[in-house]
Formats: sequence, structure tokens, C-alpha cells
Amino acid sequence: MPLLYERSNATLLAVTRAVQVASLQLAPENASAPVSPWEPPDYAAPERFQEEEVVLGEGSLAVPGTLTIPRSPEPHPAVLLLAGSGPLDRDSTVGPNKPFEDLAWGLASLGVAVVRFNKVTFAHGEALSMLAAFTVKDQYMTDAHAVVSLLANRPGVDARRIFVLGHSLGGTVAPRVAAAEPHVAGLIIAASGAEPLQRAILRQLRTWPPSIRRPKRRPRKAWPGWRGKWSWSTGRPLA
Repeated sequence: MPLLYERSNATLLAVTRAVQVASLQLAPENASAPVSPWEPPDYAAPERFQEEEVVLGEGSLAVPGTLTIPRSPEPHPAVLLLAGSGPLDRDSTVGPNKPFEDLAWGLASLGVAVVRFNKVTFAHGEALSMLAAFTVKDQYMTDAHAVVSLLANRPGVDARRIFVLGHSLGGTVAPRVAAAEPHVAGLIIAASGAEPLQRAILRQLRTWPPSIRRPKRRPRKAWPGWRGKWSWSTGRPLA
């Protein structure tokens, strides 16, 4: 939806899911222009790899994924891609960008097998909304274990060289996957919180400008005709 202002214009983007609004985003004016379809990056060589559909997990919460594997027969290292927060598809699609597909095609062109998958919150969001409790562990661990098991038993993959690449929240969860999976040889943390959350909060607070850390309080305007004192806790005049 276009938004017209006195000095500039913008676009209000509504992200919907299951006929409900999932989020609202304020974007630049040109964000409403038609989006060009995704194109393979220049460094990808599709003739060097092939892709296969895989299913991870069992039962009603199984999710689809893609195995991108080099065509050459020798055992290859492999990478499991863990997406960030939110109901993301296997490509971590945002607008015209598909960063996980870029990574998968680029790595496979260099001889590295890659598995990426739809997050369970993307594939089964409506069913999950009915659950009383659903944690970050539930979002990631079950499917990550399934990917590591698939790669460790897959012909053409070197089970001693399986790595986990996590972006954002996926990178925060990646160490837990490695701790639980002896086949994981290493981690790649991409723009993630690599420290306990409480430490990250303190670090961020210390780097904020003083004006944000400790804003000056401005007295609120009293109601018309009110001459008494004002309560900062309730936002109402004192009796």
C-alpha cells in the first residue's frame, strides 16, 4: 500500500499467512514495484551438481528439503543450512533474494554437498499455532538431527566432514546441534549471537549512545485545568 507524506513517500508491506497478517513492514517507495524472479549467481555451475527432494522427519510435522550434491563420485564434505528466525522456506527467501539457494548452488559448484529445508514453522505454521508450547528447540533440533543422519549415511558424502552453517537464530542454535551430533565436524556462524543472550543484551546496551541508554524525562502536559502533581508510574494525575 503506497503511503504519501509531505516530504517523502513509502510503501506499507503486509506479509500474510493463512489469510492472516503475519507482519507489517515500512519499506521504500519502490518496494511495490514488480519483483524480478530469482536468477542463479554468476559463480554457480549447475552442470557440476544435481538436486534431489528429501523429506525430513516423520508424521504430520515432516518437512520437505533439497539435497544439492556434486556429480563427481568421490566423497564430498557437506553443509547443513539452518535459517534464521521466522517461518522461512528452504531458500530463506526475502523478496527477490534467496541467499540459501545462492549458497547451495555456489558450494555444490565447488564440490560441497548442501541440505536446506523448509522450517517447520513455514511448512506447518497453522498446525503449530494450536500447540500450547513450541520452543526454539522444537523448531530446529528434530530436523537438524534428521539432516545430519541423512548426510552421514548418504553415498558420496564424507561422514567425517559434515558442517553446520547457521544464519541469525540458526547460528545461535548451531552449537547445540554440534554438541548432540558426533558427526558434525565444525560450525559456520553467520550474523548470529555467539554468546549467551544475557551477555549480548548487556553488550548492546553498553554500545548505545548515552541519550538512548538514559533518555531525559520530559514532564507531561497536564489535563486542561489540572494544577496538581503527575504520576510517572501510572501516567495519570495524582489525587
